[in-house]
Amino acid sequence: MEVSLGEVISGVLVLLSGYLFTASIRQGRDLAKLQVKEQVDADNVAVLQGEVASVDRRIADSRHAIRTEMAVVVAQVEDRIDARFQELRTQLETRATELREGQEAIRRWLEADHNRRKGEL
Repeated sequence: MEVSLGEVISGVLVLLSGYLFTASIRQGRDLAKLQVKEQVDADNVAVLQGEVASVDRRIADSRHAIRTEMAVVVAQVEDRIDARFQELRTQLETRATELREGQEAIRRWLEADHNRRKGEL
């Protein structure tokens, strides 16, 4: 059987074209897979961005809530401190009055004692 060079070349070209056709199909499938993966990744990014926005809103809301709650707590603490200071001020004024009365009683006693001793002399 004689085979001409043209037949060999045409056979090689048919094989190459078949190979290239198969390679292009594979490449197309790979490209399609990459496009699908890219779309899935884009969807995941969108979901994550939505979650980030939700977390940011919750943080912002909680900051506002914390400020509001802290204002209430601080006001209550201030009220307690003011009440305690008023109570202490009243106690100090009462004790100061008692001390002045005690000093006055001692002064009168000393004066009376001095006058009594003067009378004895």
